Amino acid sequence: MMEVSARTGENGIHIGVKNRKQHFKQEWETINVEIDGQFHEFKLKPGFWKKCPHIDNSNGERVIHDWLQKNFTLPWSKNKPPHFYLLPLDHRNFRLQLHKH
Repeated sequence: MMEVSARTGENGIHIGVKNRKQHFKQEWETINVEIDGQFHEFKLKPGFWKKCPHIDNSNGERVIHDWLQKNFTLPWSKNKPPHFYLLPLDHRNFRLQLHKH
C-alpha cells in the first residue's frame, strides 16, 4: 500500500520516488487505476522516471479531479494536499482508496 497525495493543479496524483522505486517497473508505459470501481488507464510520461513521479489526466478525462472534488475540499490549503492510498493489485493495476479512519 502506498500513501500518495494530490498534485498541484487538482488533476493528478503525486506518487513519490520511494513508491515509484518499490511498485513500478520502468518497462511499463501505462498503468491502470481503479477509481470508484472503474479502471482508467494513465500514461507514465518520461518525467515519471526522472524527476517527477506523478500521474495525471493527460488523456482529457477529469477522473482524478472529479474524485478529489468528491472526497476533499478543493482547492486545499497551501502546501497541504490531501493524502490517500494507491494499492497495488497486480501487474500494472492499482486501486485509489481513501484513508480508513
